[in-house]
Amino acid sequence: MLFHAQLRQAMDDVVRILTRKIATLHNNSKQRLEQHHLQRIINTDALISQFRNMLYAFNDSKSDAERIKSANQALTDSPENVISI
Repeated sequence: MLFHAQLRQAMDDVVRILTRKIATLHNNSKQRLEQHHLQRIINTDALISQFRNMLYAFNDSKSDAERIKSANQALTDSPENVISI
């Protein structure tokens, strides 16, 4: 009887430890996912902003050479840098 009580107590302790570990992993994963979503929002906003600037520059220019020059000036950061983050 004493052996069964000790075994039950040990199993309860293991379950409590595992439950805490899983809860910690879950919370950490949730925070990392939220950070990832926020970073994706920032990247998307930056790309949309660059695209809008390119459209304005392209629309305001008359000749093809002016359009290319204006489009290059409208780029605040290379798209590769924004996408790779």
